Amino acid sequence: MNSNDTVIFYRSPSTLLVLSVIGLVLFMMFDLLGVPVGIIGMYGTGVLGEGARDQDLVDLSFILRLLSWLGQMALFIYTPICFCMLMYRCAKNARAIGFHGFKYEAGWVVGWFFIPLAYLWMPYKAVGEVWKSSLDPADDPLESDWWYLKNGILFNAWWASWVVGTLLTNISSRMSRSTSTVEQLGMILTPFGALLQVAAGGLCIMMIFKLTKRQDCQARRVFTRDAIIENEAPHGD
Repeated sequence: MNSNDTVIFYRSPSTLLVLSVIGLVLFMMFDLLGVPVGIIGMYGTGVLGEGARDQDLVDLSFILRLLSWLGQMALFIYTPICFCMLMYRCAKNARAIGFHGFKYEAGWVVGWFFIPLAYLWMPYKAVGEVWKSSLDPADDPLESDWWYLKNGILFNAWWASWVVGTLLTNISSRMSRSTSTVEQLGMILTPFGALLQVAAGGLCIMMIFKLTKRQDCQARRVFTRDAIIENEAPHGD
């Protein structure tokens, strides 16, 4: 999947950034409902408290989980679309600035998120290319060896918390619909999955802020340099 994309114009992702942050913040708010869901569920199933099952609390836990799920479903189209559009724009911008040597085309930076199982790893590599190119301070991207850079703590923490949080949330949701010990374990895992999802949202916001800011700085530096070189070039009569 070698990319030979040629992009003429750089487009600032600032609008897509704002839209993505709004969606992520709203998603995090509904994720937070997972904390009281788990705590109330643990009391209801007897993990906490007197050890006796309280069906009223179990039902309340179910209602809160349902509200969280409905809220996320309402955002399930808006937030991923905004985020994917932002990642696609940043992938194109990296090429517009002049970086080359990408293994994954701009479309695959988004596409890998929608392929079962592959979404657990391949987006890390594809989005990671765009992220690493943004870390390069070189004035001349054509001379850059950006692909040797490391993703760093922020990017890795975002990805790890998103993957683990997503898995824990899905597992705990299935287990909480079971019976006895399995149900109790599902309730225990629920707050941890929710907190990891919230952490992933916060780290994602930090990541996309840094990514877009760095790309804007790169664009100003490179395009200003190119304009100076063009003005200084000898012109024929």
